[in-house]
Amino acid sequence: MSQDSAPRKLVTSGEVEDALRECLVQVMGADVVSLMDITEDTLVFKDLGLSSLDLLKIAETINERYPIAQQLTGWAMTKSLPEIGRLTVGDIVTFIVDTVNADDFDPTGGQALTDGESPAGDTASDSGDAND
Repeated sequence: MSQDSAPRKLVTSGEVEDALRECLVQVMGADVVSLMDITEDTLVFKDLGLSSLDLLKIAETINERYPIAQQLTGWAMTKSLPEIGRLTVGDIVTFIVDTVNADDFDPTGGQALTDGESPAGDTASDSGDAND
């Protein structure tokens, strides 16, 4: 092995719940989220009133912290319509924690990083306009 095998930090459910709440604020607005009692049993579509487009926005937003948008949307697409209707905040948190903490998790999303680039695709130096 040519690289140091330092143990990587595993994410906790609490950390992911906080990140998901931040994503919900970005997608739904702080005023709306502050009025809701969001727990692990909260139904994503029925209780939060999210659309499938909102779920994609959440995947993109959470991808800034945990580069798993592709896995998250792929996982959601494997669900049947009744399963999607029963999808909870806790289901999403568990999926993210399990995915990020998996031994074979690749924080680069399978892409080689260039010098100065973080796993989320941000560059270390601001070069002006970014193509998103």
